[in-house]
Amino acid sequence: MKNIRYIAIVISLIVLVAHLGCMSTKVASPGAISGTVTDVSGNSLSGVTVSTTEAETVSDVYGKWMLKSLKPQITEVMAKHEKYQSQSLKIEVVSGQTIDNV
Repeated sequence: MKNIRYIAIVISLIVLVAHLGCMSTKVASPGAISGTVTDVSGNSLSGVTVSTTEAETVSDVYGKWMLKSLKPQITEVMAKHEKYQSQSLKIEVVSGQTIDNV
């Protein structure tokens, strides 16, 4: 009788552990944001540092930039250049997506 109880407990534990192992933990995939830096006249600006607390890049000759591998969250994007006033904008980074035209 004790053996049957012991076997039943062991089988129950095996089933429980197997079930817990099959449960997936949802991990959010990173997102990205991109855009083009322009002046008030709409001309593209190169050499502008665009950053968040997680990443930083510099706009290319066409003013284009992209920040990748960002945590899904609301983050502040900052643009800085020595000849212009710094600007910032809050953006929601979405898991697995690129937010364009920021």
